[in-house]
Amino acid sequence: MEHHSILVVDDEHVNLMAIMEILQESNPNYKIYNAINGKVACDIAFKKNPSLIIIDWEMPVMNGIEAIKYLRSIPETADTPVIMSTGMMTSAKHLKTAIEAGATDFIRKPIEKLELIARVGSALKLADSLKEVKKQNLLIKKKNDDITGSIEYAHTIQYSLLPDLTEINNAAVADSFIFYKPRDIVSGDFYWYFERKKELICAVIDCTGHGVPGAFMSILGWSALSQIVREFNSISSDLILAELNERIKISLKQSHYNGEIMPPMDGMEVSLCKFDFSSNMVEFAGAGRPMLLVRNGVMTELKGVSYPIGGTSQFYANAEYRSESVSIQKNDMIYMFSDGFSDQFGGENSRKLGSKKFKAILLEISNQPCKDQKIILKQKLFDWMGKNTQTDDICILGLRI
Repeated sequence: MEHHSILVVDDEHVNLMAIMEILQESNPNYKIYNAINGKVACDIAFKKNPSLIIIDWEMPVMNGIEAIKYLRSIPETADTPVIMSTGMMTSAKHLKTAIEAGATDFIRKPIEKLELIARVGSALKLADSLKEVKKQNLLIKKKNDDITGSIEYAHTIQYSLLPDLTEINNAAVADSFIFYKPRDIVSGDFYWYFERKKELICAVIDCTGHGVPGAFMSILGWSALSQIVREFNSISSDLILAELNERIKISLKQSHYNGEIMPPMDGMEVSLCKFDFSSNMVEFAGAGRPMLLVRNGVMTELKGVSYPIGGTSQFYANAEYRSESVSIQKNDMIYMFSDGFSDQFGGENSRKLGSKKFKAILLEISNQPCKDQKIILKQKLFDWMGKNTQTDDICILGLRI
């Protein structure tokens, strides 16, 4: 059985004893404290944390209203039920003042025994409910902390798989930047690269979902891409995507669609570039994501195909991927990116930035050093978002030839 403690506060000894007597008679298990003014009451409440406080309004040193406001201001008693008792401040206006100060109930003097017992019983039920809520909140917080800790460790693992930009820069790339900003702790976006002799293959991949589901998909995509380029000594960019599509569909059992049971619709959009520095050419293949080339202030967009890897690609009868080759020159800027930046909500009307504005930003900053481009993109995003939360994972890879 729950043993409750009650703090009774009144500067008149007769009233104090009368309330304590009624309480003790109604339940001998009550542990009762007493105080003669608000200041003493606050000290006792802080140290003893009673289940309920019954407090008089008019008292010396600190009155009941002042005491309630103080009790509500400290964590130890912020939620403790308080019954205001008074023989003078009995109007509706006074009741409103007491409730606004933080009282949970109101009782008039002279105290009626049955009314006091009923109000105390109701207040103690509230106290028990609050105690249970706090207990459950602590359990939830612990579970959330455990889950967050696991996800943060998963972030460490995921991040360790991402390539080091110094390695990319050493592969005949003059400069580069990566703007990588997960919406949650882990990301469904990722960037990837592979170097072989005079070849460099780079990609930005946007998996369905974000957070933990997206991160699972990103690990699947990273592993499949790495296996493909190692298994095939020389493979074109379109065939890389075709092979990736087959492996994702097999891994997610998307090849088993019989027209009745819908398979998983998870997939990924890819922008992939294969650089051949011996011939100064780049071969691009895209699945739902483009590649941008900026040369002398002019932007060229290579779009690839509209359907993704896996996911809805299974509904295209001729889901073939194609490659496009263009020459590259010194100081060309190449951009590959997910849709996270352009899909971010913000501005005065809280709408999407849009791909047109995003491309205009890239064109505007393309002549800047890569490290400065990243700084500018961060600021542009911050300014656009305002008070909005991040909509999606963001991944932008910029390469200076």
